[in-house]
Parts: sequence; C-alpha cells; structure tokens
Amino acid sequence: TIFNDFEKIINQDWKEKDQLVTELGAKNVIYFLLDEINKLIYVGETGQDLKIRLSDSEHYKNVGIPHWTHYRFEVLPSSIGIKARREIEDMTIRAYATLISNTKDVSSFRISNYKLVNRKIRN
Repeated sequence: TIFNDFEKIINQDWKEKDQLVTELGAKNVIYFLLDEINKLIYVGETGQDLKIRLSDSEHYKNVGIPHWTHYRFEVLPSSIGIKARREIEDMTIRAYATLISNTKDVSSFRISNYKLVNRKIRN
C-alpha cells in the first residue's frame, strides 16, 4: 500500500461555513469550497491550519469565490509534502474541470450548473 495503517487520507463531509470555528488543527489538506447561491466551486490546498487559511476572506475574493457557503476537506498523511500536495490539488482541479463549467474553457461534460472558479487548470 502507499500509506501504512497510521497514514491514511481522512475524508470529511460538507459543512456549512459557520461550522469552520469548530475545526481543530486540520493541516496538510486538499479543501473544497462551494458557493451554493452563485453555483461556484473552488479547490485548494494548504499545509497550514485550515481554519486560518479559510479565514482569509480577501484571498477568496481574489480567487473568485468570496461568498462561499460550504466547505469540505481531505486530510493528507503527514508524509505528503508540499510538492505532492500541490500535484494532488492540480489533479483534482483538472478532474473537476472535465465535469463542470470552468474558467479555462476546458472541455467538460457539464454534469451540473456549478462552475469551477480555479484559475490554474491544466490543459
């Protein structure tokens, strides 16, 4: 296996934005933001505490999802470093781009009326 029994990816369910205050030290994550009203999705990564990262409202205004309403995340094993975490983020963004409308006009099946707002999408 890729990881030993101690090092597994921990999956979280979607939560409303106001539940962010209850998060305790989620680090080394791939996270997903959803704006239910404007039908937007954003995929990100961070090595720092998720609560701190998602508290930066100016950042999310700049990346195109200032009014996100829900979030979820995957905690990666501590053995996954920044380079691998960013590769996983890129792969996830690209996978979403092939399924929903996106900012780079990557050909997609458009299985939903949501739009992926990430700017860095591999062709």
